[in-house]
Amino acid sequence: MTKPVVTIDPKKSVFEAAKLMNKNDIGALVIVDKNKKPKGILTERDVLRLVAQGKDLSKIKVQTAMSKKVKCTDIKSTVMDVSKIMHDHSFRRIIITKNQKLAGMMTDKNLIELMSG
Repeated sequence: MTKPVVTIDPKKSVFEAAKLMNKNDIGALVIVDKNKKPKGILTERDVLRLVAQGKDLSKIKVQTAMSKKVKCTDIKSTVMDVSKIMHDHSFRRIIITKNQKLAGMMTDKNLIELMSG
């Protein structure tokens, strides 16, 4: 599991989000509310889609571009449970929560590392 997870304010621009992803060498940012409950995720694919459409990333807010239908799983989930959720939904990453608050993120790379042990 990856932690800590880099988060961003939903009112920031996608350009700022892309700079933050680049600075941290990561492919996604989690958007949380004031109680640290996940509200969305912005991935490199979301950013690339906007670039391909010729959009000005400095004028688009993260809250507009992020995926709002976030699938999370509890920190007590087994690796097999997490793997199944990711496979069933074609996710490359999934948000891990503890008491419904952001605790980490599991990526496809994390799973490969765990299973190759």
